[in-house]
Amino acid sequence: PDIKWFEIDFEKNLNYKQSVLEKEYGKSEGYFPVPADLRNIPEMEKKLIAKGFDLQKPTFVLSEVVLVRVDRDYSNCLKSIFLSLL
Repeated sequence: PDIKWFEIDFEKNLNYKQSVLEKEYGKSEGYFPVPADLRNIPEMEKKLIAKGFDLQKPTFVLSEVVLVRVDRDYSNCLKSIFLSLL
């Protein structure tokens, strides 16, 4: 299937992750790192769309640990924003 993987994180973290992934598995045509701060939703959304993210396509959102590291109100806000976008 034609699956695209958009990963949002700070640029330094993405650079490290991408170098490890490419070293271990080679370059993936379906991987799109998006350097953004989740605290700035409008900027994050613009960057996602600029990387080819399509709000009309079926989407699976996976959150590792980030939502437990921010305060509960902000975490709930992020979840609501993702639900409204998708």
